Formats: sequence, C-alpha cells, structure tokens
Amino acid sequence: MQLFKKFFENKYNGPQVGVNHRHRRAIPKASSNGYSRNSEKIVPDYVKIDPSKNSKIESLKDDHGMRVCDSGDLEYMRTEYNVIPIKGEIKKLGSTGIQLYYDDKTKNFIIKR
Repeated sequence: MQLFKKFFENKYNGPQVGVNHRHRRAIPKASSNGYSRNSEKIVPDYVKIDPSKNSKIESLKDDHGMRVCDSGDLEYMRTEYNVIPIKGEIKKLGSTGIQLYYDDKTKNFIIKR
C-alpha cells in the first residue's frame, strides 16, 4: 500500500499539454476595463449563439410550442431542410420533430413542436 504523501505523485503531474480550460485561466484586467465576467468578449465560443442559424427553429428544438414564420424563416427552411411550404400540407423539418403547416385562421405558416 502506498503512503498518503506519495498517492498523487504518479496520478497528477501538473496540467496536461493542450488542455486550456476557461475556469482555470485568469482574466487579465477584467474589472479595470469595465468588462463584467459575463461580457460577450469573455464568454467562450462554444456558449455563444450562432447567428447563421434560425432562432425560432433553434428555440423549438429545445422546447415545445408554436412560432409564426415570416418570409425569411421560410427561405431558411427551403435551403437548410429542403422543405417547400405548401398550403394544406404538413411538412416535417428533418428529424427535429418540428412540423410546418399553413394556418387558415392567422393566414400564416406556423412551425410547431
């Protein structure tokens, strides 16, 4: 059995090469520049929202609900999901579980999950 003072000798030899975790790095002059810790310039890229994706579709992927589509949303669905919106037909957007249909009451296309 190993002694307690030698137990971690072989297991941990300092930080690994190529591993750079955000919570272990210091933020230089974060408070003196006026940046708060939640500033957009300090948040890592994997947390930031991708502006090239449609916000209505992305919000429905995580939650249930309905959204009214405008012409920009319909154009995005045509290019990304190869879905052509037709009145009277219910279309599915890939494997997301989101349905696209025309609502006669509001006279708009609706996406629903």
